[in-house]
Amino acid sequence: MKIIKNKPIPKSKSKYAPLLEMEIGDCVEFNIKSDFVAATGFLRKYFKITTKTTPWQESNTGNFVGTIWRIEGETK
Repeated sequence: MKIIKNKPIPKSKSKYAPLLEMEIGDCVEFNIKSDFVAATGFLRKYFKITTKTTPWQESNTGNFVGTIWRIEGETK
C-alpha cells in the first residue's frame, strides 16, 4: 500500500453535462420522463430553469414530451 499526497479527487461526469452550454432562452426536449426529471434536477444546481410537460400528448399518443428552458444566469 502506498499513501499518495495531493492527488485530486476525480469529478464524476453526468450525461447531462453538455446541457451546461445552454444559453438564456435555449430549451431542450425529452421524450423519456425519467431523463427529463434527472436533467431538471441536474440543471437546477447550475442555473434557473422553467419546465413544461405535455400530459395531453402522453395520454393521447403514448408519448411524453418534457421541455426545459434556461431562463436566468447561474444560481451560485
